[in-house]
Amino acid sequence: MHFYLVDPESGQVQLFRSASGRYFLQYPDKNEIGKANKYMHYSMIRHFKNKGFQVYDFGGYSLPLDADFRKFSGVNQFKKNFGGEEVVYRNFASPAYYLLKKISDAIASLG
Repeated sequence: MHFYLVDPESGQVQLFRSASGRYFLQYPDKNEIGKANKYMHYSMIRHFKNKGFQVYDFGGYSLPLDADFRKFSGVNQFKKNFGGEEVVYRNFASPAYYLLKKISDAIASLG
């Protein structure tokens, strides 16, 4: 499952949250889930491009100074494989976004 934040006015879309049934359903084949996730990203990039969006933001990148850098280095490489460029954004959240993020994080921590 992918959940996106979309802004048609700016032509940008950002992956807000993603999840798979692997943890909930104890699905054993990580390779199949990985392939499905890659296909979903590919399909959604095409979908949003067809709708006129110009920026597909995978939503985050782990830097060497981050505590979890090693843990997420594979995720970084996955994102790099799609091409594009790294862009630094300053995150300023509206109260509604902040609340949605907190609720989403709380739900994700239950799994």
